[in-house]
Amino acid sequence: MLLDIPDKCGGADESAEVFLLLVIKSIAANFDRREVLRKTWAEERLHNGVQIRRLFISGVTGSGFERERQNRLLELEQNEYNDILQWDFKDTFYNLTLKQVLFLEWMERNCPKARFLLNGDDDVFVNTDNMVEYLQGLRDNDGSKHLFTGHLIQYVGPIRSQGSKYYVPVQVQESESYPPYCGGGGFLLSGYSAMVIYNMSKSVPFIPIDDVYMGMCMAKAGLGPVHHLGVRTAGMTTVHPQPWETAPSNNPSNSNNPSSSNCNNSSTNSSNKILSNSNSSQNSVNIGGNVQLYRTLSRANPSGNMLVSPLSIRSALAMVYLGARGDTAAQMAQALSFQHGEAVHAEFKKLIEDINSPSKSYILKTANRLYGEKTAKFFPQYLEDKHEYYKADLKSVDFIEALEASRKEINTWVEQQTDNKIKDLLRPGMSL
Repeated sequence: MLLDIPDKCGGADESAEVFLLLVIKSIAANFDRREVLRKTWAEERLHNGVQIRRLFISGVTGSGFERERQNRLLELEQNEYNDILQWDFKDTFYNLTLKQVLFLEWMERNCPKARFLLNGDDDVFVNTDNMVEYLQGLRDNDGSKHLFTGHLIQYVGPIRSQGSKYYVPVQVQESESYPPYCGGGGFLLSGYSAMVIYNMSKSVPFIPIDDVYMGMCMAKAGLGPVHHLGVRTAGMTTVHPQPWETAPSNNPSNSNNPSSSNCNNSSTNSSNKILSNSNSSQNSVNIGGNVQLYRTLSRANPSGNMLVSPLSIRSALAMVYLGARGDTAAQMAQALSFQHGEAVHAEFKKLIEDINSPSKSYILKTANRLYGEKTAKFFPQYLEDKHEYYKADLKSVDFIEALEASRKEINTWVEQQTDNKIKDLLRPGMSL
């Protein structure tokens, strides 16, 4: 080990005084990021009477002179802040699993009684105070019971495309499915769960994707993660200022890829009310993804005005994503800033429910329906899940022989569902 802090938690016997240990993955060159985190959410302090402590975990980068230079700079940084653990391995994406296991080994030796850990990357932001309050509100808040929560990813498997960053060959992982896991950008776990994962790692073969590996270790122990709507690890990671609530997700469909129709109709005199009510579901229409959508659309008309509904576009695509699998699902998730798995659909469900709950100050409505070619076959589970998450039923139409009649039928339905506010959504001659 190149840099160590054996007394970071006050020694093994005193480590129970650490209520929340922030464990942040960071490469040696990322000094600027570490500086920002030290001054913001990762500041070591007391909050609500409990200790928050911080660690950056790192390997080595570069070779020759550059490696020596980075290591020397990290030593100087360590002398000032005393918050870096560094091991002598090449710090790459494919060694993140090794980094996680080495940290857990260090924890068992030096900080075994820490109650809870936030494990994440150095490019995320977290409401640490809110996290402490959530943990203190748990029935078992001493870290002695299983807890592992974050952005849940499930019902996905290895990507076999060699050009993908997440490529896993059959020789490494034979199974075509992964156990449930939480996105590695940031997840919260108890000290108990951390030690269970470490013990399981002694018999679970490494794979190069660290968050998946954590899920594999939990599965071997008969444990699993749960989803938390306050965490987003694709596009942007946030912990919202409302109380945390953890809830497992349901099983998605095994389906083909349909075309979907989505329309929004709104009448409001209180935009502030809408914004305050939608905070709990804002991950579904995440800001980073919407900005990218706007940039893409604006290239087609750079000098003119443009009015778009990100919710309409993204929820329609999300219904397609619900039926996607393999590389198609991975590419859609990347393009839409979605995280793999069912969590995004649960978030859309919550958002749609919020939108369709009128108040005295505003009325919002959404209208979702799948129009499918009458000769196409759809998996029943897909149709069931689509209705569960998006309140969208299936209407079979004849796109092949009666395209114009299908267009009129869709327009009529949209007009009815939006109280005549959206007319002629599909113009004559448009491609369906």
